[in-house]
Amino acid sequence: MSVQKKIAKNATYNFLVKAIALVFSFVASVVVARSLGPDKYGVYSFVIWFLSMVGLLVNLGIPTTITKYVSEYWGRKDISTISSILNRLFRFELMVGVVVSLVLFLLAPTLARWYNNSAGSIGPDLSLYLKVASLVILPLGLMWFYNGLFCGLQRYDLIAKINLLVSPVTLVIILLVLYLGGKIEWLIGVSAVSNILLVVSYLYLKRTKFTFIQKGASTYDSGGPNLYPKDKLLKFSASVFVVMILDAIVWERFGIFFLSIFSTSSEIAFYNVAFILSSRAMILLPGALTGILLPAMSEVYGGGDKEELARVHANSTRYLALLSFPLCLGGIAIARQLFPILYGPSFQPASFLFVILLVGGTIGFISTSSSSLLYGAELQRIVVRVGVIFASVNIVVNWLVVPTLGAKGAAFATALSQSMGGVAMITYAYKNFMKQRFPFSKVMRTFLASVLMGCMAFFISEGIKGALGLVFALLISPPLYILSLFFTRSLTSEDINLVEAVIHRLPERWGKCILFVFTKLSKLFYFEP
Repeated sequence: MSVQKKIAKNATYNFLVKAIALVFSFVASVVVARSLGPDKYGVYSFVIWFLSMVGLLVNLGIPTTITKYVSEYWGRKDISTISSILNRLFRFELMVGVVVSLVLFLLAPTLARWYNNSAGSIGPDLSLYLKVASLVILPLGLMWFYNGLFCGLQRYDLIAKINLLVSPVTLVIILLVLYLGGKIEWLIGVSAVSNILLVVSYLYLKRTKFTFIQKGASTYDSGGPNLYPKDKLLKFSASVFVVMILDAIVWERFGIFFLSIFSTSSEIAFYNVAFILSSRAMILLPGALTGILLPAMSEVYGGGDKEELARVHANSTRYLALLSFPLCLGGIAIARQLFPILYGPSFQPASFLFVILLVGGTIGFISTSSSSLLYGAELQRIVVRVGVIFASVNIVVNWLVVPTLGAKGAAFATALSQSMGGVAMITYAYKNFMKQRFPFSKVMRTFLASVLMGCMAFFISEGIKGALGLVFALLISPPLYILSLFFTRSLTSEDINLVEAVIHRLPERWGKCILFVFTKLSKLFYFEP
């Protein structure tokens, strides 16, 4: 199977993973936000964000390291080395998870006093919430570890099955907690249960589907010749960890930190729902592709074919633009109607924040093809340098504008750093490293197609008020965008072949109908006989 087709296949499965997680987590976030209201939801949002930041101390870049090196040695069918890598990193991950959990539990009262003495008080029960959050840390780290393994083996189909099992169970537990009173500490505890279920599922599939990894561990246990150097693994993990810290500042709602100090819990709630909706929109379609780019780039780079690497890089950039632009412009078109309908009238201020965050997130997501290329080529030092610069931009701008502008300032700082960092990453990868031209004309054709779709979605949502107009705009936008892609001739013959290959994987009843329409459009706009 060619690299392009493998990317298409894995992207399809990864889309299912993202879609399953997105649908259930999105429904959960809407239900929780409407149940708690802006003030309490702001407190809950702060604790979940704080948990994600502390979780980085357990992650330490190890899952990304596993994904890269497992995919690289899986391509060489070197099972002994894969087993060596997993054994060396698992013990380290387990030890760090236990230590970080204990430290957070012990420091919870001190952290709560510090935050509640700041200008933006979070609440009197913060110490309790942080203690419950400490119980999530170890399961979260183990979940990341095994997810990294399955990504490295490029078994996104199995990840999709796991999410299909665990996501609805998590949603049911959240609904039950809300029905029983909706205490914030209980909602935080649901995260621990969810991650434990994910870890158990990964372990079961690892032991039943990948028994050869267990057998290959004998080489490691006996100190065989394929013992992988731990120093190299930890060095790569350390560089990835630094990038993750920088990315957390730019990509993971770091504005909440400044809002918790200078503003109110309601402002945190508005920023958080806008961030969640904008980031979830990008995770669903563009994220399905970004998640499989690192192992794909690593595999091509390991093969030494630079021409193929350049082609995969350029095509990945175009595909990310094909997926990101319509989400951005479509989201902007319906933003004013979206938030009052989903979250209630009290969350209307989040609409404008959503528009700002969409713009920055779009440019940032398109740049992930370039960052994946640099990771695959083991040039993570470049990613670190870019991250340092624009994480600093994020911190400085937040510090300057959040005290006066609140959530609007946090959204502006986030979008500014994301877009500037994305442009810098793309520029270096294309101009300095690969020395290839950016596919500007093809990307702009995609942008034009997205503008045409977005204009129609705006007129529909504004012309037909309420939920009916919003639903109609959402239903009509995908076919309009596909038609616009053909009208602007944004698709290449290779794109058409890949889409047809994906359609063939759909259920036969749907696939035949969709393939018939797609083929007719191809012949109509590309003048094929």
